[in-house]
Amino acid sequence: MAIAALLLTFAACGDDDEPDAPVIYSEVESVYTDATQTHYSFEIDMDEDSCGVDFYNVQFSIGATQSPVFPHIEIEAPLSRQGNVYTYQGTNIVPKLYMNGVEVPMSGFIVTNYKVVVDLDRMTYSIYFECHGGSYSDSGSVRLPQSQG
Repeated sequence: MAIAALLLTFAACGDDDEPDAPVIYSEVESVYTDATQTHYSFEIDMDEDSCGVDFYNVQFSIGATQSPVFPHIEIEAPLSRQGNVYTYQGTNIVPKLYMNGVEVPMSGFIVTNYKVVVDLDRMTYSIYFECHGGSYSDSGSVRLPQSQG
């Protein structure tokens, strides 16, 4: 009886109707050549409620002025997937600035109309959001980090 119960338990845990989940990379990077150039790291983890996009060496247009160059900012938003296209989308997001390893919320710079699309079929990204009276947009190519492929 114990063996039969054990076999039934294993059979109940398996779901033959559900297809295997595809391999998903946890991180995708924008293509860049210089360490001081603006670049991005896209976190892809469908098990999280929200995932972050890290902005490195970025300068934003705020109204008619330019912000200082921020070495590392993260903006988190819910992540959805359609095939190999991943979309981060949200509004009223507080970005996080990282300074010397310390996370500093930037509550004076609320991000609205945030939409980031990463297309792993085309290996491209697009970014758009509004913040503090200005907007930011960018697009380009992505690559998998060398350690992942």
